[in-house]
Amino acid sequence: MKAFVYTIAILVSLGAPDLGAQREAKPKLPADVARFKERRDLCEHFRGEDPYDRARRRFLGENLKTYCAGTDAELAGLKAKYKGNATVRKVLDKYEAKIEGEE
Repeated sequence: MKAFVYTIAILVSLGAPDLGAQREAKPKLPADVARFKERRDLCEHFRGEDPYDRARRRFLGENLKTYCAGTDAELAGLKAKYKGNATVRKVLDKYEAKIEGEE
C-alpha cells in the first residue's frame, strides 16, 4: 500500500496529468442537445434489449415510446439548428437518422 502511495506522490510531483481536469475540459453541449443525447441514449439502450417474454416486451415497448418517440424529427431539427457547430454536429452525427417505426 505504501508503494502505491509513493508512486502516486512521485507522479504528481513529476507533473502527471490531472485526469479530473481532462474530464472538465470536454466541451459543454447546449442544453437542448444534452437533453436529446440523454433521451436518445436511453432509447438506444432499450432498442438493444431482448424481449424474452410478454412482460418484458410490454416493458420495452413502454420505454421505447417514452424515449424514442419523436427523436427522428428532434434529431433533424437539432442538426439544422447547429449545422455550423462542428462539436455539436459530431455528437449528433453518431445517431441514426431514422429509427422510429423499427421498434
